[in-house]
Amino acid sequence: MAAKGGEEGTSADLTPGSLHELIEKSDHVLRSTVKTIGGKIWAYPSPGLYPGAWNWDTPQIAEGLFHSDKETAIRLLEDFLTMQWENGMIPHIVFPQLRPGERLQKDVYFPPPSIWYITDDHIQDYAQVPAAAYENHPAYKATGGRTTGITQYPIWAISLKNMYDYEQQQHTSHPEMALQLTPERLASLVEKLNKSHQWFHEHRDPLNLGIVAEFHPWMGCDNAPCYDRAMARIAAGTTPEELALIKTQRTDLKAIIARNGDSSERPTDLDYAAYIKIAHRLARVTEKEMKGEAVTIDDIPFAVYSPMLTGMLIRAERDLAALAQAAGRKDIAEEARKRADRMSKSMVGHLWDNRAEQFCYLDAKGMEKEPVKFIGTCFPLLDETLPPAIRTAVKKRLQADYITDFGIASASKDNPERVPGKPGYDPCRYWRGPIWDNVTRLLRPFTTDPGSLRDGALKRALDNGCREYSNPETGAGLGGHDFGWTAAAVRADAEARLHELEAQTPALQRETQASAFQPGGIKPDIIKKSRDSTGFFLE
Repeated sequence: MAAKGGEEGTSADLTPGSLHELIEKSDHVLRSTVKTIGGKIWAYPSPGLYPGAWNWDTPQIAEGLFHSDKETAIRLLEDFLTMQWENGMIPHIVFPQLRPGERLQKDVYFPPPSIWYITDDHIQDYAQVPAAAYENHPAYKATGGRTTGITQYPIWAISLKNMYDYEQQQHTSHPEMALQLTPERLASLVEKLNKSHQWFHEHRDPLNLGIVAEFHPWMGCDNAPCYDRAMARIAAGTTPEELALIKTQRTDLKAIIARNGDSSERPTDLDYAAYIKIAHRLARVTEKEMKGEAVTIDDIPFAVYSPMLTGMLIRAERDLAALAQAAGRKDIAEEARKRADRMSKSMVGHLWDNRAEQFCYLDAKGMEKEPVKFIGTCFPLLDETLPPAIRTAVKKRLQADYITDFGIASASKDNPERVPGKPGYDPCRYWRGPIWDNVTRLLRPFTTDPGSLRDGALKRALDNGCREYSNPETGAGLGGHDFGWTAAAVRADAEARLHELEAQTPALQRETQASAFQPGGIKPDIIKKSRDSTGFFLE
């Protein structure tokens, strides 16, 4: 596979100079995401587009920063986790600029955090909603209205494990180097992540299937085709007046257009109608839970059992077990391993479809399996105990349906339409086709040519910068600019590629050492990795 990048399919060569340039530029992007507010450190995904700290982004940005600023990277994790809910949930967004009880300004972000505490599911002008509509909600009282009411994919332990391994390998080469991830700091993080994992099992398995469900598309993949039928059911009945209210409040479109972007790269207004209605109905669910009342599947507006969420949680449990062992918490290590083993069996039993030869999404509201051609169906590959025959079948599907000349597409070109007027594939619209570099990093070890995929991502970064996502057909950059988790992937991959070139050319090794303390240069204590920068051994 020839991995190319850029709008016209051309790209610069990966030379030592260009790799040093990528390291310097990605470090700059990563530093630009970091904000110090109220004495704590936060990472905003992309300046000007996402004015808050996101759950899924924070550990990935921390992993990227760990290469150049370990203390800041660890603080990002520790400070975000101070907003973990008492029940263990790590919220999907924290708005650290808000004081408890303060409203988010209308032009800052839509929707505001208040939607997660309003139980009336009619779409409103949220700048005009009186505080009485949400301030008595028990979750609002607990959080001061500074967080949303859902979580996101559990990538924290995966990123932390990569950070831990990186530092341990450095320490092996340089024993005099002081460890930043001390056993005490590691143990504190492990305990909080264990509480988060327990929360998934206790609160996101409404039918007790032994796997986990997404209760809102914003848990990870917003407008992905695997949600289409469930979203259509919820959006039905949305009035023209409600759609008009959404259109006038959407700050994301204004931010994209202000940077000469295209609004067609974002989810639709009807998508937003469903997102907000789900949020309001989940506010009722949260209220019942916090009052100690029973919650049934009838109370939950959206519940889709997900191979992407489940596969990632299985991997996260195994990484948490390894971290817990290193931190001296053998009890947590054993508990996490048992949870992973149980989920692995249940995932195959409930989500694998022998006829389609793929994993499916399962709508818990209608018990309907969705053999959708979305990249999330390949995430069970993160489970190292997946049965060999199933692993082989999923790898074949990954290779056949999602690999393009520019990366791993989030949806297959031949993914069928499931809802009238909503194509199953769109190369420019968010999670309906575009390449996401964090997804590529996680899944490329299971492809036939992971090195080309890595090089393709680096070439795209040289051509386009650290864009939020990319067109799988042209390599063109899409969405936000200077995107944090893209920069984190570029940082790790550029360093790994530079070491490969260094190993091939002894003279380059001397050049690298000589430039170690120059701007953009890498420090000499960077270790040579024997495995891909995702933390997976290449197959």
